[in-house]
Amino acid sequence: MAARSASVVSGTPDGGLILAGGDFDNPACGGGCGWFARLSGQGSILWQHDLTGADAAGAAALVTLPDGSFVTAGNETVTPALTLQALITKVTAAGSLQWSRTYDETDQSFPGAYSGANFTFNSIQRTSDGGYIASGVADAKFSSGYANVLVVMKLDASGAVQWSNVYYGTNWLSGPAGTSPYPIFQTADGGFVLSGTVQARTYPFENLFFLLKLDAHGSRHI
Repeated sequence: MAARSASVVSGTPDGGLILAGGDFDNPACGGGCGWFARLSGQGSILWQHDLTGADAAGAAALVTLPDGSFVTAGNETVTPALTLQALITKVTAAGSLQWSRTYDETDQSFPGAYSGANFTFNSIQRTSDGGYIASGVADAKFSSGYANVLVVMKLDASGAVQWSNVYYGTNWLSGPAGTSPYPIFQTADGGFVLSGTVQARTYPFENLFFLLKLDAHGSRHI
């Protein structure tokens, strides 16, 4: 039996399902390939596809598009350092890989960024202009020490970065890269809302609900 797991699922326009996860039996990927499958409304597998060339690729979010194609957001493991870099894939309705893009962190990515840090996406939505908005978490290093920062990227229809911003606070910390979801949605005014849970920096280190409103260019609105 193949060792496969599904991490996210979404409906399709014809009443079926799309699954995204990992295939851990494919020798082309040392830590497991990204795996996608399309199911009929009765649960029969219509097709399945492994994303080779990416080590330990995983999907944390999946969006089905009106034409039946879909995009996933997540991460892949970079060897030999075993760090995470953000990953977005676009797959056609027939199961062919249309494109795949990775996004790594460098010293110039944002204040506090450093090369080789963990960076992952955990939410993606299609935007009104046909592109995408994705959110996630990256590692950062400040004078006070290491921290996790929230990342929001606006992408065009092919996954190219149009703008990228990071957000962090003096009294809260986000969850580590790859573990904490921060769903993002476009609002009627063209801006975005990002939500999730953060942890207070001071005792008793409470978990706090976090809500951030951004304008169309990623600037804080409130």
